[in-house]
Amino acid sequence: MSVSWDELNPDIRLLESKVSLIFTNFVLHYIQNKTKLLHIFSRLLSTEGSIHANIIILPDLNKKLSPDDRKDYYLSVDQQIQQWKEALDANGLTAQEFEIVDDVWHQSRQEIIDFLQVLIHDFRPFFASGDQFEAQSKHMSDIVFDAYVNPGIDEPNPNAWKKFMANDTITRVVLHFKILRLIANK
Repeated sequence: MSVSWDELNPDIRLLESKVSLIFTNFVLHYIQNKTKLLHIFSRLLSTEGSIHANIIILPDLNKKLSPDDRKDYYLSVDQQIQQWKEALDANGLTAQEFEIVDDVWHQSRQEIIDFLQVLIHDFRPFFASGDQFEAQSKHMSDIVFDAYVNPGIDEPNPNAWKKFMANDTITRVVLHFKILRLIANK
């Protein structure tokens, strides 16, 4: 769904204006160009069709970085929300529900050790290329862990992951997520 309409599989294009429901759960944050994505969804939807989606809004990594280390490509929560609103408007879709909810996920020590690379990979769409992401991702463990575990603390902990890994007595962590619950109609 991250390609242009003409690049889609012909079988998918045959569904133009015939789809009554598009449901997606926690994957749309991987697609950088929200306007292009919703253009495809709009073309697929029938006149009364709707989109039901739960979308992860990624934490603002720039809040956890020193001013010298901040990147333009890390979008704030507000910027990500605005992208979704603009993409809906640009494609003639009306939000019936557009709600940002806070969610927490409890993880055991081993679960977060296994899951951290997934959280880091969530930021892949912000990078201009896979090479740029690969070069930066090796250094993102502390910042991403800190952003999910301590979202309300403005003072960054540049060694959050290293400290967690060094302290075997920490057996559980709580991850904080912002979720966009979206229902949109054509």
